[in-house]
Amino acid sequence: MAKGPAVKVEGAREVRKALKAVDGGTRNMTNVHRAVAQSVVPAAVGRTRRGRTGALASSYKVRASAAKAAITSALVYAPIQEFGWPRRGIRESLALSGAVESERGAIVDQYTRAVADVVERAQEGRS
Repeated sequence: MAKGPAVKVEGAREVRKALKAVDGGTRNMTNVHRAVAQSVVPAAVGRTRRGRTGALASSYKVRASAAKAAITSALVYAPIQEFGWPRRGIRESLALSGAVESERGAIVDQYTRAVADVVERAQEGRS
């Protein structure tokens, strides 16, 4: 599977460090990362170019851990469709990147609620 550029969240390291100081740490974030990535997939599917089979749009998989989430595709041509290949006349689609950008507000809201919940639980003494 080709490994392409990732979306980097500025300040993520500092947030993880602060969450580790809170009882329960970032292990509570795996489900949040998964939910955020899953919320982006429908927008990405809608932006994905359709070939004869539509295989690319149906190939997106979500992977999540305590530290991050990723939307991947095992199809070898997925990065080419996303980022283009000018020498071959293939323009970038930016389906995933555009989906993340279009869902930015919802993503921020989901993370804001999740972090507030972790902090609230820590203040109440539950993890």
